[in-house]
This record gives sequence, C-alpha cells and structure tokens, in this order.
Amino acid sequence: MSFLDLISSGQPPVPYDQGGSSFDIDEQGMPRLSFRNGRIVYGLPGNQAFKSRHAKEKPSGQSLEEFSVREDFAARFAKEKLTRRYLCKPGDTIVEVGAYLGYHSMKVAELIGPEGRLYAIEMVPEVFEVLKRNLEGNFASRCAAILSAIGPKNGSQEAFLGGAQANGLRREVIARGKRQVNTTTVQVRRLDTLLAENQIRSVDLLSLQLNGTELETLKSLPLGFYDNVGAFAIAANYDRTKQPISHEIADILGSHGYDIEIFDNWVYGARPLGEPSSVRTSSPIFVGGCGRSGTTLLRVMLDSHPNICCGPESNLLIDFKATSIVGLAEKFAVDEGCVRRCAAQSTYRPQFIDAFLGSVARRQGKARWAEKTPRNVRELKYLFDNFPNARFIHVLRDGRDVTCSLRTHPKFKAFGGEIVPTGVRHDYVDCVDRWVKDVSMGLEWRSDQRVLEVKYEDLVSAPRAEMQRILDFVGEPWDESVLAHTTQNGVLRDTTKYPNNQKANESIKKDSIGRWRADLSGDEQELFMERAGDLLVELGYERRK
Repeated sequence: MSFLDLISSGQPPVPYDQGGSSFDIDEQGMPRLSFRNGRIVYGLPGNQAFKSRHAKEKPSGQSLEEFSVREDFAARFAKEKLTRRYLCKPGDTIVEVGAYLGYHSMKVAELIGPEGRLYAIEMVPEVFEVLKRNLEGNFASRCAAILSAIGPKNGSQEAFLGGAQANGLRREVIARGKRQVNTTTVQVRRLDTLLAENQIRSVDLLSLQLNGTELETLKSLPLGFYDNVGAFAIAANYDRTKQPISHEIADILGSHGYDIEIFDNWVYGARPLGEPSSVRTSSPIFVGGCGRSGTTLLRVMLDSHPNICCGPESNLLIDFKATSIVGLAEKFAVDEGCVRRCAAQSTYRPQFIDAFLGSVARRQGKARWAEKTPRNVRELKYLFDNFPNARFIHVLRDGRDVTCSLRTHPKFKAFGGEIVPTGVRHDYVDCVDRWVKDVSMGLEWRSDQRVLEVKYEDLVSAPRAEMQRILDFVGEPWDESVLAHTTQNGVLRDTTKYPNNQKANESIKKDSIGRWRADLSGDEQELFMERAGDLLVELGYERRK
C-alpha cells in the first residue's frame, strides 16, 4: 500500500442502509437491527453508550434501547481506526484487539472479502458474546471472535470494567471522572502467544486498542514478532498522567523499520516501500497564521534564501483526501509523474510531504524545504506529532487590519488567462471570529521552543532584524538575499497563478499598518473590541482609535 493508493482509491462503499433496517428484541432479550442486505447486528442489552449523552436527539416514537443501538452502530461502523490510514484489501489477514461489539469489525470483514481473515479479540465475556454473534452470524467463514485479554504477561490478572468500551487492565484509566468501576479476573495473553495459539503466521494489519496498556504490550514482544506484521494501527490515548503516548509508540515501531504517521492519537506504522523515511529526524520549516496576516510575504523572503525553498500553499497538512495530483503539479510547476512517484514511494502523508517538497526543493537547487499555508496554525499537533524536529513560524498581525482584508478576500481570480475581480464581501463577524480562532490555536503552542511568533508590523518595519531572528530560529546563516526578494523570480513566484498575493513580490511597505482606522466604521471597531479586544491586548496591540 502506498500514499498514492490512499488518495486515488479510497475504500469501497459498504452496503448498509440504516434507514431500511428494522429493530426488535430477540428471544434471548438481545436488541438487534435487521438490514436489507440480510445482515443482523446485535447490541448490548442495557447499553448506556448513547442513552445518557444524546437522549434529547432521540426521534419521537423510538425507544431508548433502539436509539442507543442505532447510534452506537452508526458511530462505530463508520469509525476508521483501522481503515483511515490503511486500505483494507480482499484477502488481507487482520487482527483487531479490543473489538468491542464488532461494529467496525463488520466493516473490515466486508472489505477483506471471503478470501480474507479477521480475528477480533475482546476481553469482557458479556461483550464478547455480542461480538461473536455479530461476526459469526454474518461472516462465519472469514471471521473468528476470540475471548482474551491482551497484555505484557501471560496468566490471570485483575481487570477493571467501567461499562461499554471503558474496560482494561489499568484502573486509573478506566476510573476517570466519576465512572463506577467493577473488577473481574481475566486470562491475559501476550500477542505473540495468541497468534501462535491460533496459528496466525502473518498479519497484514494489527490493530491495538487496549485502554492504556498498548505501550507495555509492545515492549513485551520478541524481536521476531514484528517480522510477520505488515502494518499497525495503535490507540495512543493514555499514559499514567492521562496524556498521549504516541511518540513512545512511534519510536518502538520506528526502531523496527516501520514508516510512521500519528493521527488523532492513533499511531499508524507500515513497512516502507523503499528506504525507511527520515521524516522524524528531519527539520522542515512551516509557516502559518490567520490568512491575510503576512504569511506570503514571509514565504517569499524565506524562499529567497539560498538554502530554503518555500513554495506556494500546498494545503498538505490540512486534509490528505483533498490532495490533487494535478493541482500540486500545476501549482509547483512539476510534471504529474513527479507527484505520482513521490506518492507511490510513500506510505503515509508525512512521507509524501517530505518526499514531494524535498523534490521541489532539489529542483530549485535548495537543500531545505519550507511550507506556507495559513491554516497550518490549526494543525500544530499533527505537525509536531509527525515532524517532531520541525520549526513553526506563527505570523501575527493586528486583527483589525486582518479583518479588513479578509472580508474582501480573494479580490481577484485567474480566469481564462486573465485576472478578474471577484467582488466578494464576507460577513464581518465571521472574519473577526476566524482571526480569534486561528490566533488562539497558535497561541496554545507559544511556550513550545519549536514555535516562533513574528508580528507582521515588525517584519515590515524592521525586516533585517526580524529576518535575522527568524534565520537564527530555523538554524540558517544570514544572507542578504532575504531582503532582496523583489529581485528574484521563478516558477514558484508566478503571480498570474496567485493574483491575490502580488504585493508580496513588491518592495516592503508599511502603508497597510493601521488601515483599519480608515476602513472600519465606528460600529465595526466596537464590534471587534467586543468579540476580540482581550486577545488584541494580549498580543500587545493598543485599543486606541
């Protein structure tokens, strides 16, 4: 599987029509849904997973039992913990540890087809019985439900039950909040023991969701175990202080030669398609901030440095599903084959970002790549999870000036080879709220030594001092070229492609500082201060008119 597979193939649709299903209680008191395609999905009697939190959303005339089963199935069936970063293929062998009622397991079973094999493992007997019904009743020939706890040691051990999926071997994880916890004794197997007992010699994808013992379980495995597993999907939500342990899990998988992606507190690892990636040890530069804050000016100044290539906005941190091979090729002035080759040689999005932008940098004769997309400021957790040695530059600007620009952005667009005005006029409140949201998300990381805050006003008022500070931060030597960005041209500076950023290629001017005094009405100024005044002052901007 490559990143190209993920962005070009996607998962095939699974034929479940929830609107056409019927609900009843069977003779054993088990709630169930019967679907048009012949599948029968059982629920856990008395399951409170959705009753307490979402009872107000219950349709009129629907019992709480039916509502809970329907909502639980819809949420877990659609959940992509295994398939989000792995394209389940017909014939795959998949091991899912912590399968719960098997709702997501059923989706995987559909995808791997009759030639595939799914082993779904659950530790709680009551839950296991429902899992077994769901899998063996619908996919008996390709699925096996296994009752077992998984941990670092074989043998009997006390387990803690908090209801629904809140079950595991660590009390402090299960007992979070006011949750009532019961105890029971379970049989625990190490993963290598369980696979050997079930004669599972090779696994295409192994998923672990253990509510807190994932790290200890991985550490307990013999070296040879990893040779027989193609890919991992591992929950990484907890350590003893209830913080993510994703980096420790990533280090273990990386030490066994897997390429890594950390996404939403899950760690995904897969065998590299070539040499193992150096993503986790590289030191790229990212630029972000609220749009219209001066990120494009900074990007062309960085791109003028002989060591740094900072091209147009790639949006690659935002959503890999929106990645367009054609769009990237056009934007970065490369052939589509270059984009496809980078994608085909990458396992996940971080490897593709590094491969593609590194390729673009080399074409420009540069040793280091940088990426500027304003909304990068919203993806700092993903950024640092996957590029732990990266540097991020958060560009800030007086929010009143930003909102003046945002509400008429984009002013122009390229159409039929010409630059034409758009005439857009966005809602002013939306612009203020966007500034608050983007800036606030960046400020959450301001104590991180990998983050540098740069004010647009300082950059245009004292460009030499600010660029010296920026280059020191990213570890690059001073070069006068960063102050001569208007003299440089190239395929990454084509203003006909990006008509709204032409001023970034012009000489630095200070005439946009304080434009809000003329552009905003008195009511608009007051509205801004009501919604964003505290943040403005926190950043050091004055309130006065």
